[in-house]
Amino acid sequence: MYGRLFTLASAADHNLVFAWGMEIIEVDDRAAVLYRRDPVSRRTAHSVHESARAALARFDNRPAPMELVWMDMPDHIGILWDLFDIKALN
Repeated sequence: MYGRLFTLASAADHNLVFAWGMEIIEVDDRAAVLYRRDPVSRRTAHSVHESARAALARFDNRPAPMELVWMDMPDHIGILWDLFDIKALN
């Protein structure tokens, strides 16, 4: 099992974070857990999605256009993660 941290952040400024998340990949499964705080009510929300990209699709353009920003990790782990993504797309 591997985990990788990410944020859903403003496309204009990655320092403006909408939500924090972790994508978890197992041999035959993938899921993303997301944590965010509603900017109006200040209530905390947790959600589970099929992937980090699915979480982005769910919340993109709310409140503004967002991007998926992967947190830094050692190069060898990043390469491994990219291979999982390529395998998932085929």
